[in-house]
Amino acid sequence: MQTEEQRAYKREWYRKNPDKARSYARKWQSRNRDKVREYVLKNREKFSLTTANWQKRNKEKVNAQRAVFRAVKSGLLIRALNCCQCGVDGKMHAHHDDYTKRLDVKWLCSSCHGLSRRKSGPR
Repeated sequence: MQTEEQRAYKREWYRKNPDKARSYARKWQSRNRDKVREYVLKNREKFSLTTANWQKRNKEKVNAQRAVFRAVKSGLLIRALNCCQCGVDGKMHAHHDDYTKRLDVKWLCSSCHGLSRRKSGPR
């Protein structure tokens, strides 16, 4: 079992050496095809990248996104012209901090939206 310190070191090494990390992962996968195949078959739902499967697993997100779309279309919600974090103008993305509050969104540019999603972890 690894300590938290070892995991942090490993994460940092992978971040600093992405090419070496990818190369190592490819070599490991080619040597361990049976383990990889077994894992993928056991966790097939995780690896299915179709939109329908994603929507089945993320109903709350889909409902919130659709609610915002309908509200913008009907004029109930007005898309901001500027990013609420950096102030750049252009086409803004609706960002939900909480998917249960469907129409409570922040209007962010694509850069800020990506940063906010990476900070909050996978969704």
